[in-house]
Amino acid sequence: MRNITVNISGKILTGRAPEQLRQAVRREIETICRQLETEVANKIPIGVAGQAKAGVTHEVTAWNKGRIYEKGPATRYIEVLERGRKKGARMPAPRHLWEWLKRTPKGQTYVESVRQKYFKGAKGKSAIGEARFLRQAAFLKARAIGKYGTKPVRAYHKTYIERKAWAANRIKEAVANFARS
Repeated sequence: MRNITVNISGKILTGRAPEQLRQAVRREIETICRQLETEVANKIPIGVAGQAKAGVTHEVTAWNKGRIYEKGPATRYIEVLERGRKKGARMPAPRHLWEWLKRTPKGQTYVESVRQKYFKGAKGKSAIGEARFLRQAAFLKARAIGKYGTKPVRAYHKTYIERKAWAANRIKEAVANFARS
């Protein structure tokens, strides 16, 4: 599930709800969406430039509805993270992994392990040698992704399952506070 929608219905909300109730529910939905957006972003792994985390956003579409979704340049990357990659599928292009291998500590560790395993005799750090290690590591990582696949992150789904009861309670409290006043 990529979008989380908060729908509200019930006896007090049927027909035309008073404006104060609409405002109270809208405020709660805005608060819930902000909290869920933060939690989804925290569950998404850091990509090359952090665009995946920055691409998670929310929107209140009506006084009783909100959604959390991805927006921006990392939309396709988030979709791949959410679904994962199937085992035995085509390997991704190694050039897409270059930046990840260069910038992340996990990627740098992988490149170093490739250097130690396959290039034992290489001495010194020249620009040509570094590029060669990076290309080799990117190819090996891409081949492994194609062969073994990747696990889905399911950040949206996990957050929805974990926080559904909390969101419902927040809305119930807002409606109850409105009914008391």
